[in-house]
Amino acid sequence: MTKAKYQEIEEILRKQITDGSYQTGDLIPKEVELAAKYEVSRPTISHAVQGLVNQGYLERRKHVGTIVKQTRIAQEFTHVIQSYDCEMKQKGLTAQTQVLYFKKAKPTEEVRQALKLKANDEVYKLTRLRSADGSPNVVVTTYLPVKYLTDLGQIDFSTQSLYQELSKRDLSVIHVKREPSLNPFNEA
Repeated sequence: MTKAKYQEIEEILRKQITDGSYQTGDLIPKEVELAAKYEVSRPTISHAVQGLVNQGYLERRKHVGTIVKQTRIAQEFTHVIQSYDCEMKQKGLTAQTQVLYFKKAKPTEEVRQALKLKANDEVYKLTRLRSADGSPNVVVTTYLPVKYLTDLGQIDFSTQSLYQELSKRDLSVIHVKREPSLNPFNEA
């Protein structure tokens, strides 16, 4: 089955965005210029551009033109239990981690109940900024029971994988909970 002309042009433009020919913030040529370049009608170009707008690659701005948006990275790791590093590697991206906070703490009541801890039990609170190809992507806060992981405080999670460290201890993640946060940097 052959693709429609607008789909072919959409693919060409998407590739030029993803390979860096068009950078974030760049204006793409006007629709009339693209129509002339690809020898198609303006409605065909308009359809291709709108597809890229709908996918989040482009943004139309009145009195300015159509600009390349910073593309968002799909975050399946928040829906399936898989390490962030593996997820980004599958997407052809390089994952980076910055540890924002890592200390023993008294858990909140919600965390204590979720981890089935006793009143006196402590947790490690690990907050990491996860990036892909140098672009910040997500802040992840993890709570881990100290009583099962007494030596965890010695590990540098900016270079070591939490999932691998848990696996070395014959532990695995069986449940994750995602909560949007307006300002994750308020936490200490």
